[in-house]
Amino acid sequence: TLVQGDWELPPGSESYTCVIATVPEQVFIGAYRPIAPEGTHHTVLTKISSGQDGTFPCDAGTNGQNMIYGSGVGTQEESLPEGVAVRLEAGDKVLLNLHLYNTSTSPITGTSGIQIKRLDPATVQEEAASVLAGPVALNIPPQNTTTQTGYCTIPSDVTLFSIGPHMHQLGTHMTVTAITGSGSDVLHDAPYTFDDQRHYYLEQPIQLKAGDQVKVDCTYNNTTNSTVTFGDSSDAEMCFAGLFLTPATAPFGLVCIN
Repeated sequence: TLVQGDWELPPGSESYTCVIATVPEQVFIGAYRPIAPEGTHHTVLTKISSGQDGTFPCDAGTNGQNMIYGSGVGTQEESLPEGVAVRLEAGDKVLLNLHLYNTSTSPITGTSGIQIKRLDPATVQEEAASVLAGPVALNIPPQNTTTQTGYCTIPSDVTLFSIGPHMHQLGTHMTVTAITGSGSDVLHDAPYTFDDQRHYYLEQPIQLKAGDQVKVDCTYNNTTNSTVTFGDSSDAEMCFAGLFLTPATAPFGLVCIN
């Protein structure tokens, strides 16, 4: 277990809980497994420069700028490709942001976190990083099916090998397309289900050059009588494709929106 925290949530409510943990020794991460009992809406794991270890109330914006991993409802264990790892050094601090949502009529408690599988450093050939790509200016009309689009311009040469779609309860489909100097290549085109948010490995990792773009199209079926916009609440919406890529030195922040 890399990091975990205890929480409790009143009926019919949602909130954020954050956990900071110091990495005791160098570790090369080859696989992730979310600890996500009922009530865990999604997790974002980032690296931060400072902070006191422990669990505390927070909000959606409490994150570092170096993303390590993210999960949603139904995300299963994910192994990185052979020879690829995420490296953390002794003394590094990680911050786990837990979005918690209790749809029941009773209070719930739980322990959420992230478990990892360690790799022998001698087997590691490339180091990976991750980033969230997609639009934040969402405007989803009531009683309507609509597609919202965003772009991520790649800042340096990378190899993309995995995509993790994330929307909320109105999301029905996501398409992710690489736009390069030689044309476009659809990397992911599949229905989306809120309760089954998995990571998809590309059959053939794609090399992207600086200036290439990743286009993210999210389709929603808004059956409510209200316009739904971007937001962290489960009653608002998101449109993010979590991109896993190498090398880890690519100058991404937490989110790529451009």
